[in-house]
Amino acid sequence: MKKENHKKKRYAAFTLIELLITIGIIIILIGVSTPQVLSYINRTKMTRAQMDMNNVKTSLLAFFHDWGEYPATLDELTIDSTNTVNAAAKFTINGLEGPIEYMKIIPSDIFIGQNTPQAYSYAVNTSKDAFVMWSNGPNHTGLTTPAYNTETKLFDLPAKDTDDIIVQP
Repeated sequence: MKKENHKKKRYAAFTLIELLITIGIIIILIGVSTPQVLSYINRTKMTRAQMDMNNVKTSLLAFFHDWGEYPATLDELTIDSTNTVNAAAKFTINGLEGPIEYMKIIPSDIFIGQNTPQAYSYAVNTSKDAFVMWSNGPNHTGLTTPAYNTETKLFDLPAKDTDDIIVQP
């Protein structure tokens, strides 16, 4: 008689322990890399905000050069607003007829959110010869409307925190 081999066939597969160890390693890698990715995203947003604000600053300086004062609001840099200075039938210091379009659109503060776009915060002194523009950055706290110091001819920035982005002339 022939002897039959009753051994079970063994399939090539991963054991439960091997799968659990692999999943654990993947979770640890995700946990370590997530803060770095978020940090890169915030730094990218801060760089974009700085570039947007520098573009607005260039337009503000051109406005000041043409009209001899800074606009009361950032909307006055476009021709769609109800400008009182940069208006039709008015002439600049250099003799150019208004309105002049300094910007097509005012960039929105990237930290405010896409659902409620809002321009960067902006303040001008009463004589309209100095301004400050700011974003409160990723933490949404910090600088509020600053006061203008007539002695130093600068805006006081007492509540500024580390992630605030501030632009002045």
